[in-house]
Amino acid sequence: MKRNFLLRYLLSAVALIFTCCGMYGHPFAGGSGTLRDPYLVQTVAQFDSLRRYRSSNFRLEADLDFNGYTRSDGLGWYPVGQYGSGENSAERFSGIFDGNHHTIRNINTVRDAWDLSIFGVVDGGTIKNLVVRDCYIDGLGRLGALSGATYDATISQVAIINTTVMYHGTSGSNAGGITGALTRSTVQDCYVMDGFVYGADAVGGISSKVDVGSTVANCWSSAMVETSYTKVGGITGNLNSGTVMNCLAANHKITIVNAGDGRIAGSVLGVLLNNYACDTIRTNGYVMTKDVGTTLKNGENATVTMLADVNFYSNTLGWYFADAEDGSYSQVWKMGTKLPVFVWQNEETQGVNLPLSQSKYTYRMAGGKEMEISNLAAGDLIQVYNLSGVLVASRKATGNTEKIVLKNDGVYVGKIQNNTNSFIFKFIANE
Repeated sequence: MKRNFLLRYLLSAVALIFTCCGMYGHPFAGGSGTLRDPYLVQTVAQFDSLRRYRSSNFRLEADLDFNGYTRSDGLGWYPVGQYGSGENSAERFSGIFDGNHHTIRNINTVRDAWDLSIFGVVDGGTIKNLVVRDCYIDGLGRLGALSGATYDATISQVAIINTTVMYHGTSGSNAGGITGALTRSTVQDCYVMDGFVYGADAVGGISSKVDVGSTVANCWSSAMVETSYTKVGGITGNLNSGTVMNCLAANHKITIVNAGDGRIAGSVLGVLLNNYACDTIRTNGYVMTKDVGTTLKNGENATVTMLADVNFYSNTLGWYFADAEDGSYSQVWKMGTKLPVFVWQNEETQGVNLPLSQSKYTYRMAGGKEMEISNLAAGDLIQVYNLSGVLVASRKATGNTEKIVLKNDGVYVGKIQNNTNSFIFKFIANE
């Protein structure tokens, strides 16, 4: 009798292990977490399990859609690498994540947390070959779509598309389209297409801050970037002691407070080499005429015609560009609709419309709390969020002009989206 009970107990335990961890003894679809045999990630739940194996190696095997995903506390995504963790802490992400040319989309999170991002604090890790799109990250500081505080790390061939990185605190913060502050790290062959990056201090279209021993190279950004305090740039807000080289600023809009900020970088104490900016960029509505040059904070002027020419990227910027007929994966870039994308990207990503001029939409506060948006097309989706990331209004346009009345005073973020593009703007409602 006792023997039968023990047998049933052992069989139940084995069944539980197989149910929770699968046939491999871990929650992933295969692999052992080594460099040669990485864990295979196929589902959202498996990706969420990265936090239990932060020093291991992973390969993404499928596109992941986080639409409707919430964690047990109901607050949405929490970073893989723990924020506020100490130096060399096992709670930081230190493994290799190979996106394997797949896409992660619709991660939406609003938390009173630093380093809010997908991977959080990355220390010694590598993230590559990944597309992140249609995400909303809203936190307190050291913000980025991919990582927050980033140490001794490498990020390569990562695209961030149509994603908002938003600061909602009351003291100084920094925010970047891909990463927060970089220390002894490299971001190379990456881009940020569209989206909005907002912070109080040190805001950049690629990284908030490039610090000691760090390099941002062969990158472009078309994100709108805005600061409520100082240090904003199309590539980085604060080039403290690192290097930004061979980069292109094609930002839709740069909103600054300090007139000394620039199209490539805001504060500059590091090295700028061979950087360009689209000459249609406006900072606070004005064309930048000072500090223009390949080694200066506004970069050298590049016309729209230049940006459509493969030779500009391969010869002038020195990027690894695939032959139009070859399309070899040994190269990095190929021409998308208007700017370069990775050679491995599909038609959906290439087809994203990238206007290099200001948005066709216009908006104004028609009354204290009434927002009026014009130049709409029927079907355009209008959404309004407060600075806590809560959706307070949503409707589809039925005509050229729509009016939205808000209940409370405050700062809001508006988003207009159609089939091919989106436009994000910030406004203040008051009596």
